[in-house]
This record gives sequence, C-alpha cells and structure tokens, in this order.
Amino acid sequence: MIDNLLDKSAKRKLDFIRILETAGDFSISKIEMQEIMGISEFICNQIIEECLLDFEEYNLNEYFNLKVSGPDIILFESHQANSELLLEALVKNSLKFNLLLDIYMNDEININQFAEDNFISLSTMYKMVKELKKFMSEFDIEITKKLELVGPEEKIRYFFYQLFNRVDHNADIMYPKTMHLGVGEIVDRLIFDTGLSCKELSRNKLFHYLDMSIHRHKSTEYSAVGYGAIDIYSKESIIWQSVYMSLENIGIFSEEALKHETTVIMGILLTEHMLDVSDCVDLPDDSLLHNYVGDFINEFQKVFKNEIVLKRTEKEFTDDLVISAYGMLAFAPNNRWMPNNLEVTYFEETYNEYFHFCREYIMNCDLPNIDDYQQHLFYNYLLVLIKHISLSNISKAVTVCVDFGLGLNYAEFIKENMMFLNSINIEFSDDYREVDLVLTDSPNTYEDIDNKIVWLAPPRATDWTNLANYIVKIRNGETKLPMTEIDPE
Repeated sequence: MIDNLLDKSAKRKLDFIRILETAGDFSISKIEMQEIMGISEFICNQIIEECLLDFEEYNLNEYFNLKVSGPDIILFESHQANSELLLEALVKNSLKFNLLLDIYMNDEININQFAEDNFISLSTMYKMVKELKKFMSEFDIEITKKLELVGPEEKIRYFFYQLFNRVDHNADIMYPKTMHLGVGEIVDRLIFDTGLSCKELSRNKLFHYLDMSIHRHKSTEYSAVGYGAIDIYSKESIIWQSVYMSLENIGIFSEEALKHETTVIMGILLTEHMLDVSDCVDLPDDSLLHNYVGDFINEFQKVFKNEIVLKRTEKEFTDDLVISAYGMLAFAPNNRWMPNNLEVTYFEETYNEYFHFCREYIMNCDLPNIDDYQQHLFYNYLLVLIKHISLSNISKAVTVCVDFGLGLNYAEFIKENMMFLNSINIEFSDDYREVDLVLTDSPNTYEDIDNKIVWLAPPRATDWTNLANYIVKIRNGETKLPMTEIDPE
C-alpha cells in the first residue's frame, strides 16, 4: 500500500531489491531479473546504477551494495537492515509523501511554489495531486481543492498513525523538535508511572499516536471519534488512572477528550501486549469479544476433534484471542496496511493445519465488514495457535529411522538436534520398513529404500536445511519421496 506514495522509478528500485532479497544467496541472473520485472537490459543496468546512487545519497552504503558478477546480480545486505529501510528512505524523499505531510500539518500550500521548489512542471504537479486524491479516497479521506483533509476523524487518525509508524520509526521528520522532545518525555513518564515493560517499537507507536492526537486537537475542532474507543477498561485500575493523569497534565484536552484519548492509549497498550487483560479489562461473560473467542475455540475443536492441550495456561490463550479480536473491533485494521511482500509460504508449509483452518474460518466468518480486515485477523489467530498449541496435539507424526555407522550415541545426538523442528510432530523408530524416512550415512545398507536421505558425518548446515524441507513435504502429503541421495561433494 505504502508503495503508492512512490513514483514509477522508485517502485522499480524497491521491487528490484526485494527480488534479490528473497532470492537464494541474494543473487539472480540478469536475464531472470529482466523476465521477472518485464524490463530490458538497458533498464536493468539503469536500475542498478540508481540503486547505488540511492544507497550513497540516503547513507545506506553500510547496509546495502550491489555487484554484477558475470551473468549474475548480487545483493550484499547487512544483517542490520532489510528492504524496509530502503522503503522508508524512498518514501520520506518522495514528492507525494512530502506534499501529504504538508497537507496533514495544515501548512498553506502554494501549488506553483511547491512545483518550483521541487523542480517539476505544473502539469506534473497537478497529475501528482490527482493521484494523491485518488489514493486517499480509498481510505474514505478527501483532499479538497484547498488541499485540506476532510473525512471521518477516526479514519484520518488511523491512516496517519499507520503511515508514520511505517516510514518514521524515529519520529524525526513530522513535528517541531520542541514538540518532539516534549512528547517523548510524556511517553517515558507514562511508561514509568504505569510500571509497564515497553519495547522500542511499542514506544514508537505510543509516541506517534500522542504526537498525532496533540496535533489534531490543536489544529482541528475536537469531536469524539470511534478510533480505538471501545471502552472495556476498569476506571479503578492504576494503569487507567496513570494514563488519564499523564494526558491531563498536557493541559489541552477537555474532559470528554481525556476519556476518549485514555481509552485509545489503553487500547494500544492492550494490543501491544503491555497490559494484563484481567487486571485492566472489565468484560462481562456475554460480551461481543467473549463471543468471538468462544466461537473460534468451538470451531477449532469441531474441526480437529481434539481436546486442546496448551503450551501455556488457558487464561493466556484466551487473553491472546481477546486481544486479537479487540484489535479488529477497536482499530479496524485495514488489509491495505499489511506488508505487500509478506511471505506466507513458510506458514503454509510449516503450520499447514493451522494455516488452512484459519483461512477457512476467516473466509466463512460472518463478521460485519470482515473483508476490510480479514488478513489482520487471519495472521493474529494463526500466530495465537502457533504460540499456544503444539502441532503434535493435532497432526499425524512423521516417523524417522536414524541409523549411522558411528553408533547409537551418534544417532541419539542426531535425534536430539532434530528437535529444533519443534513445529513438526516427529517420532523415531528402528524399523526402517514402517517409517516415512530413513536418515543414514550408509547408502549401500539401504540401497533398495527410496525414502532415505544420506548424510555426511557430521552433517553440514545444508544437510539440516534439506532435511527440514523434506520432512515438511512428507508431513503435508506433497511427497513420500523418492529422494535423491545428497552428493557429499
């Protein structure tokens, strides 16, 4: 979604890096890259040159580099960064984003002056404004002829809250430095007063929301909004009172606004798992949230026909489901904010049963407007299942015979290390005729057996990777082998 704030050239560069980033060994042939992107060799070379210039201009050289070696393009990417860092730099420096930022800040915008300052023609400027208006209309937000924002306050807030969290992790471009420092102090005091444990990403979310809230109250006429304002919190809780007093000390909120803003911030704390649900949430047993949670659990038990055996307590399991449902109801997270390059293959292959159950459940769910946030709910429910319920509780085991020439102790060593595949139900047997897979270092002993993997002793890192891939395929019923022996060379 956020890619829509980039021009065609920037989108191409980002796509180019993302393709390399997900390729094996961060490398791909020029010909394949041209075919994937539908570009000529000339454009391909141009993109490489422009990426290298961007790395230098945006001070990303310590994180990224590109090299052409023979027929291949190679991306050198630091373990300290990924393509999100490039996306952030490209968006921050895009004309659309900077125009949108000026509109948000209620700056008086002179179209002629903006075009002149950014060295673009008026026709290009008007085209950009038209594209930006169309883009914002997808979120039910209008940009007027006077370049002002018009729309439901909750949708304006949700849009910019998500946008700023994606492209400005350090909150260093939106607001005056004095305001930046002041809000930072308020957030730190709030965290200190509540005694909550807070990770940096969660702190940034609080920071952006409070920045935005103060700005909107100062620059627009306040009206109570629906954003994040499902009030399920006990007013007697210490945390509620601490948040309320922190906001009250700012001195700009009315009584109505204080209650609303406290509720929203409590919602952020809850969805960031900084609150204990039972300590701060006042939910009757027949509440809508409990109904959603109960429906999900009942459907899970109906499909798998198993009594749920939890890794953690039942309270922790239901609390996580409550938080997932609350995030959907309070903040209505739009699918458009899900990352464009989110890779689902890993979840589908590794947690096949949970993946397909959650997909079917969400697709058949009759919640109102579910189409707008079904991706958000899908991933939250999937991750809750992965966190709390072992696959061994509901899936058929993959049976393996481990037989190495170095003897029993070595075989036990291999078995113990296979437990890193803790998302897969693996059982061991000495009867090679009854298993799904034989793992050995002796190809001749099991010469007539197709479902075998032959390793070096000790195994290489690639051997473990291949083993994991084969076991996932066996478990998902994609193949019962045949597999080729792994060449020791």
